[in-house]
Parts: sequence; structure tokens; C-alpha cells
Amino acid sequence: MARSFRKSGERAEVLKDMAKAYMDYSIKTPQALLARYKELKAKDDKLEKEEADIDAKVKKIQEEHKESFKR
Repeated sequence: MARSFRKSGERAEVLKDMAKAYMDYSIKTPQALLARYKELKAKDDKLEKEEADIDAKVKKIQEEHKESFKR
């Protein structure tokens, strides 16, 4: 679960960077902004997949050990 939370934190940082890109005055052209957005989107997509893979592993462990996860 901790790994999943860390991935969520990494994704939050990327999403913050995406928002900051729109306010970055060093980006002068729409093409440069689009390139930066695509770069950050690719990074977010990769992190999202990694997070989903980790969550699937967690779910599998929980299913295999239902008795240990009873509330």
C-alpha cells in the first residue's frame, strides 16, 4: 500500500507541474507548451500504469489472505 501511495504522490507532483506549465512565462510558443504538456502527460500515464499494477498486486494479496485483512 505504501508503494501505491508513493506513486500517487509522484502523480500529484506531475499534475502540479502540468498546471505550472500553463503559467510558465519561459514557454513562449503554443508548440513549446504542447511539447511540455505531452512530456508530462506521458510521465503521468506511465505512473498511472505503475500505480494500477501495484494496486492489482495489493488486491491479489488481499484476496489470497482474506482472513488477515478482516476488519
